[in-house]
Amino acid sequence: MAGWCVAAVSGVTCGGKTTVARMLHAAYPGSVLVAQDDYFLPEDDPRHVPAPGVNHLNWELLSSIDTGRMVTDVAAILAQPAPAGDAAPRLLIIEGFLVLNDARLRALCDVQCYVTLERGICWERRQHRHYEPADVPGYFDACVWPMYERHLAELRCVDGGRVIYLDGALPLDRLYTRVAAEVSRAMEKQCAN
Repeated sequence: MAGWCVAAVSGVTCGGKTTVARMLHAAYPGSVLVAQDDYFLPEDDPRHVPAPGVNHLNWELLSSIDTGRMVTDVAAILAQPAPAGDAAPRLLIIEGFLVLNDARLRALCDVQCYVTLERGICWERRQHRHYEPADVPGYFDACVWPMYERHLAELRCVDGGRVIYLDGALPLDRLYTRVAAEVSRAMEKQCAN
């Protein structure tokens, strides 16, 4: 990973992580952004798990994502050498709701940010979002929120004190400023070594 600083922006649905990741990508010329949403399995993939109590698939599980392909793609990016004469590390941003719940991806990250949100705010925001496939009635209560709580608890058990937990109720510019400061520190540290 020489020549790269890897930053993860992970966490709750509708917490602002995608917007913050895109803001980082725009602020760092030459950075690369990998979005976990691009790795969802097709709807007809047999690896999907039915959602409990609703007529829908559970899209809130790592098994709904082709994490193997995502890890391979990230490794290929990190294998790219830095441009000649470029002493500063390049930035790879990995964004997605379960990025830090995959131990292989988490191990690659110099910066690990996880956005949290209270249930009521998450529910309200989720009502204004369009998903494909669309949420069915009861899906938030059956899958979205319980899976978020489970994944957050699992991460807290293995984070090793490295994960920075951020309140997604903060204005996006404040979330971005905090994440950008962590990225800046990590890049300065790499330059000093």
